[in-house]
Amino acid sequence: MRILQVFNESRGPKGGEEKIIEHILDLMDKRSIEVGLLTKSSKTLDQNFIGKFKAFYNGIYSRNSYRTINECIDNYHPDVVHVHRIYPLFSPSILVACKKKNVPVVMSVHNMFFTCPVYYHFNNGHLCERCIGGREYHCIIQNCRNNIFESIAYSIRASFARKLSLFHNNCTLFISPSLYIKRKLIEAGFQSNRVHFLPNPVAIKNIPKTIKNGDYIAFVGRISPEKGINIVLDAARMTNLPFEIAGNHFQLNELECKLPQNVKYRGYLIGNDLRNFYESSRAVLVPSLCPEAFCLVAAEALAHGKPVIASRLGALPEIVEDGKSGFLFDPSNFNDLLRKIEILWNNIELSIQMGKYGKESVSRNNNETLFADKLIEIYERAIHIHTKL
Repeated sequence: MRILQVFNESRGPKGGEEKIIEHILDLMDKRSIEVGLLTKSSKTLDQNFIGKFKAFYNGIYSRNSYRTINECIDNYHPDVVHVHRIYPLFSPSILVACKKKNVPVVMSVHNMFFTCPVYYHFNNGHLCERCIGGREYHCIIQNCRNNIFESIAYSIRASFARKLSLFHNNCTLFISPSLYIKRKLIEAGFQSNRVHFLPNPVAIKNIPKTIKNGDYIAFVGRISPEKGINIVLDAARMTNLPFEIAGNHFQLNELECKLPQNVKYRGYLIGNDLRNFYESSRAVLVPSLCPEAFCLVAAEALAHGKPVIASRLGALPEIVEDGKSGFLFDPSNFNDLLRKIEILWNNIELSIQMGKYGKESVSRNNNETLFADKLIEIYERAIHIHTKL
């Protein structure tokens, strides 16, 4: 079997999607399955008007990407094309090209872009679902990108793909990392038998078996409003407990002057540095204000034996079992969050117990071997469906 992975690299530091793709490449290599990688990077786009217009134009329907995927199929002869993020440089044109070349397409749905033009269902500090059901124009009315040109571009891009059914008609199967996303896709009109639930894998081979007590509350991820960074800082101010933050510098310049004295910023961490950061924490806080499609941070924290305190949104309740591997809280109930932070901080035995439970849970539900087996089954299913058409 020969698989072609297609991915549009984001402008910022490596995120969850990039990690998952790297994981897939590694797992398929171990199964002796030949995998090719076709990428484009948004880092090549200029931030001026011309660069943004190019991103808008290409995102609607890129003829250049259509030709690129055609040439790649002719040269590589894949049995399946596995598509991940395609905006802004690939566009749905590559899906049309694959169908015309009679190659099945499997698409991983890593975020909420089918129901929200800007992916997050988050606007002006609050959860927002105005665009669901073909009302992408709300992205313009609300100016969700805080830049009217970009908001118009995102709205048109999403509306164009939906009205022409470019994803429905040209993808063979879809992979959902959570039951939450699967429900949302079905509500958006996708056929349930074409959406396969497959939780993302978590690597555990380099994680120590012993669990440290830890001496700070950790936050890992993108430093931005939708990820609840302001909740983290408010919690730090109210509790005076030690907090440490690891993540990209998306809004660091705005935050540095606001960091309480009990908060330490560790920068963007990867590899052993990130593993050590997890291991040295008492608990990990995931206070997302937007619905998470999966949340690799929560799964990674549990894999390191750390209880997670997470908002009760999106897929997080599927990963964090309330009262067993951590706690869930309603983002509107700040006092409940503070109470649960205090519980884990003051009860080391409970923290370790929850960490052990979470570690076992990830070992079962996010097992690399199981993931690879099911992914190959999905590829085989896509090939089978396509041969019958």
